[in-house]
Amino acid sequence: IPMLRHAASTGLPVIMSSGMSDWASVDRAVETFRDVESFCLVQCSSIYPCPPEEVGLNLIQEMQERYSLPIGLSDHSLGGATAVAAVALGAKVIEKHFTLSKGLYGPDARFSLDLDEFKRMTEDIQFVAQACQSKVSKDDLEKYAEMKRVFEKSIVIKGGVKKGDTLGIENLSFKKPGTGISAECIDDVQGRVVNKTIEHDTMLQWEDMD
Repeated sequence: IPMLRHAASTGLPVIMSSGMSDWASVDRAVETFRDVESFCLVQCSSIYPCPPEEVGLNLIQEMQERYSLPIGLSDHSLGGATAVAAVALGAKVIEKHFTLSKGLYGPDARFSLDLDEFKRMTEDIQFVAQACQSKVSKDDLEKYAEMKRVFEKSIVIKGGVKKGDTLGIENLSFKKPGTGISAECIDDVQGRVVNKTIEHDTMLQWEDMD
């Protein structure tokens, strides 16, 4: 606590790991930094390398709710997938071991990311972060207008019908493109009487029915 108080007194940004700490310890530590403008608490499981079942991704949201602070992940798992998942869950900071070679001396190198792996992880994180921050509406379909026209199904006549026939599922089919009566309108079409003879594989039109 004295060291944390000194760190808080500097006014510098602080990233604090929660490794090997229970909730009571984290509570006391976080309280020390309540007046620090730039402070981030990171979930950490002090296991090297850390297996997936011990990472504690569930704690990211729990910490956010408990402290109303930016939360991150100090990640000692193999690969970059856990870090990417943490960002999707709201992590604002990722701490990850980096090495120029996994063959270097010392215990950390073998579970650290090398240059190519670290680059891939950061690219994946940036991609996922942008995806999480960008809101999409399911009702905003203008960008899909041409694709919908090409790929959606229209109701077509199967086998041919004569004037006065009643339409049923047995003489209706569904084919691209979606420029005719939508297949979604099947319940509005069944039971209707056609007012003309229509050949097989002809796209049905509303004006063809009484």
